[in-house]
Amino acid sequence: VVALAHAEYYAKLSRQESVRRAQLQSQLDAARLDALQSQLRPHFLFNTLTTIAEQVYGDPAGADTMITRLSRLLRSSFVDPEVQEVTLRQELELLQCYLDIARVRFRERLTIDFDIHPNALDAFVPRFLLQPLAENALQHGIEPAESGGRLELRVRAHQEKMTVELHDDGIGLRPSAGRTGTGLRNTRQRLAHLYGDAADLE
Repeated sequence: VVALAHAEYYAKLSRQESVRRAQLQSQLDAARLDALQSQLRPHFLFNTLTTIAEQVYGDPAGADTMITRLSRLLRSSFVDPEVQEVTLRQELELLQCYLDIARVRFRERLTIDFDIHPNALDAFVPRFLLQPLAENALQHGIEPAESGGRLELRVRAHQEKMTVELHDDGIGLRPSAGRTGTGLRNTRQRLAHLYGDAADLE
């Protein structure tokens, strides 16, 4: 009886310790995700304000439109800052605000197409997943091309998984160009924290 009592006592301690470690790990993961998500806002904001500054004198009306869109985007992005995942439908609304800003800058040099399967719209994705990817495509692919280019977003849901493809027909990265900028590095780390080996970024 004494041995069984001791075994039950130590088993209870072991369970409590396992729960405590899991809670600490969860808190650590949440803190890391919060830090990663918070990095995206100033990175995006700095780049957008730089673009607006370039437009102020050459295209005041365009700059005004960009400021209005930026205001909408910031209002949307700062709602419930602790939320790490949103529906694809909500994420597309954020992306659309960003692309409205980009359209003012690129004008006729930019063509945008969405190919989104309806069954993917209510699936959950990391918040601010698409904007850094679109920004990367515009900056490194389309902007350097004299004639501009086309940006296409294609999303498909397959049972428990989703495939998100973002294409541009710009000049592409130079072989010597770095591929670990803030947007891509941050997105890759957030996917790893949220989904582990179940997610992949290429």
